[in-house]
Amino acid sequence: MDRQSRLGVLSCLPVLYRIEVDDLPVEFRHINHFLRYDDDDDFRRKLVDFIRDDIPIATEIHVTQTGVGLAWSYFYGYLDIVLPEFDERANKLTGLQLPVYPKLVIVLPVSCRCPETMPTEDNFRPIGFVKYNKSRAAVRERCYKNSVYNFQFKSRNGQLVDCHLAIEFATPLLSLYQMNEGSVARLTKAQMVNERHRFKEVITQILGLRCMDKCHGKYLLVDYRDEDDQTTTHSWRRERLSQVVARAIENDMTVAGVLDRYIRPVTAATSPGAAVAVKRTVWLNVVIVGLLFVSMVCGGFTYLR
Repeated sequence: MDRQSRLGVLSCLPVLYRIEVDDLPVEFRHINHFLRYDDDDDFRRKLVDFIRDDIPIATEIHVTQTGVGLAWSYFYGYLDIVLPEFDERANKLTGLQLPVYPKLVIVLPVSCRCPETMPTEDNFRPIGFVKYNKSRAAVRERCYKNSVYNFQFKSRNGQLVDCHLAIEFATPLLSLYQMNEGSVARLTKAQMVNERHRFKEVITQILGLRCMDKCHGKYLLVDYRDEDDQTTTHSWRRERLSQVVARAIENDMTVAGVLDRYIRPVTAATSPGAAVAVKRTVWLNVVIVGLLFVSMVCGGFTYLR
């Protein structure tokens, strides 16, 4: 008991007299003790609900430290595969007027919501993919893809500029969001926020290790406050993703001294609207030439008659 008191753990051993295993509910047959931790304030409710059979045992899966596990899985199952040669694969993209920013931009939303696409109102326009095939876990030539976008934003001096970059949300955060929204894990909002913090802390530490030199300089983690927060003393207002990403990549490029290489001023010739206008002009010219050709052919037939 002294040792358990020092550890902050209370062990409850159920003692049953003249009870056969078959007399117990199925959920109880493989349970030989309960553990209560000091930081588990919800233990009594869980135990009472379980005894009353109000909820199935599957809903009481221990979900603490989930963020730590997600971080390790995210690294070994994804980042350790796509980051080492990311800059080289990005440089191989052809047909672009600007080189692709050689870092994978990973957005960490506070709400853990990860949309399927980047918001178009924030001036992200898809232009291609950085692809990599690798056989893994009996899946031959598994394809790993990072979406590349043309991104327009206002620089510090107020000038409209654009760049090409691969950007995505951190997928494990979507798992935390689903654990909060779903009925299986029953992750509370406070637990989700806490596990997100653990995820960010651990993945930052992993990528910052000296032995991870193959990943150094090939990623950029970006915190994104995508919802209002008035619940803490450090409250904040929702930010626009374009402003957050613009500030992050401009700061990073300035420190690295590569701002002029990956960012250019937007002119009438390089804007998306100008590109659309050029395409319309080309198609109009094609139609006019086609009509002239048809009229000439028809005129020739009329002359022969």
